[in-house]
Amino acid sequence: MLRVCWQPGVRLNRVSPVRAWAIWRLRRRAVAFLLISELIAAAGLVLCLRQGLTVDGYFWRGVLLLGTAILFTEASTRIERLNKYVHAEGASNNQNSVLCFAGVTVLPTADAVALAVLVYAHAFVSNRRSDPVAPHKEIFTLASVLLATFGASAVLHVPGVRLSYVGPLDAALILLAIVVYTVLNLAVVLAGLRLVTGAPLVELMPDRPTIGYENTTLLFGAFTGILVLHAPWLSLLVLFMIASLHRASLVTNLQQRARTDSRTGLLNAGGWQLLARQHLAQCAEQVRPAAVLLIDLDHFKRINDTHGHLAGDEVLREVAEILVRELRGYDAVGRYGGEEFIALLPGVSGLAAAGIGERLRERVGSNVSAVGISVTASIGVAASVVGQSPALEDIIDAADTALYEAKETGRNRVCLAPPVNGRPSAGQPDRRQLQPD
Repeated sequence: MLRVCWQPGVRLNRVSPVRAWAIWRLRRRAVAFLLISELIAAAGLVLCLRQGLTVDGYFWRGVLLLGTAILFTEASTRIERLNKYVHAEGASNNQNSVLCFAGVTVLPTADAVALAVLVYAHAFVSNRRSDPVAPHKEIFTLASVLLATFGASAVLHVPGVRLSYVGPLDAALILLAIVVYTVLNLAVVLAGLRLVTGAPLVELMPDRPTIGYENTTLLFGAFTGILVLHAPWLSLLVLFMIASLHRASLVTNLQQRARTDSRTGLLNAGGWQLLARQHLAQCAEQVRPAAVLLIDLDHFKRINDTHGHLAGDEVLREVAEILVRELRGYDAVGRYGGEEFIALLPGVSGLAAAGIGERLRERVGSNVSAVGISVTASIGVAASVVGQSPALEDIIDAADTALYEAKETGRNRVCLAPPVNGRPSAGQPDRRQLQPD
């Protein structure tokens, strides 16, 4: 979320209302991009409105879609507030795409654009009552939606498609319109965020669930348009469909947020233990080993004390990226607390895990962060015995002991603990019971 900071020595009562707008605190390039995007969207809006709105049957379709949008916005204020909390930074989705894209499919361009303006204007007023947002953000969001609407409407309306009969060609055009709408909207939003925050596009890109949710809302929009055309009395059912989709997406995001470390994007300690126990149980059933790597950054406190916590956070993020890049996609990787990271590698023996730990140590040691800081790592490795089913805590304790040895013997090294025994896996005999008395 953008912060509004006053310059030192400036008195608030001498700043004009216009100069006090938060947009002027942004970088000049960002302000220029936001204003140019909004001017292009405004010019397109004026051109569309000059053509005039349609007063025949299209008018009542627009009224029905607008009324549905207002009803849903008023009924889902709390859910939308939680959604903004989950997506405090970066691009996020909202349910307005459903009804705005429905307007694209069944209304002329001018009517579809007017519908989008009214839907987002009402959402802006509603948000101001409960959770005020900087006006320039809302205006830029509307501009990105209008630009996407122009593109999608051009795809559908050049051939004169009005969904009176949805044949193969119409369906293909609708899918193409969804792609155009998504790409244009995402491109404009990401470009704006990139110029405002200066963060890499990789960090700003929404994750797959967010993009999947947006595409699903657009498909719902096409479905809503068909309902408005052929069964308008059923269009209110869309409210329940959107609410269910929105709530399911929010629950998934909240669960993901609860399991994820905010600084590194890795699993937090609780989320990691949940996944690690699942991996460990599967390895026991399949009679395979499992290894734990406990990774501690050497003298990390000095980085925070010398360069500040922001620089320390950047180092943590880059180490997390190294772990994700070097380990397999299904390995359980998490931040265990402070400057410690932990990984469980299913199907990997102790010696193999020690070799992997050595590779990680070299990658971390050779990396120079974006803020010009390098760091080394000490790594403790422990693994279960094939055919045994030790508790996760026992393997972690063994890895912690090995880590302590690595730090006591000079740091920046890998130490391997003795194999960790446990109860025999399912289907394996307990050799202790087979020994003669």
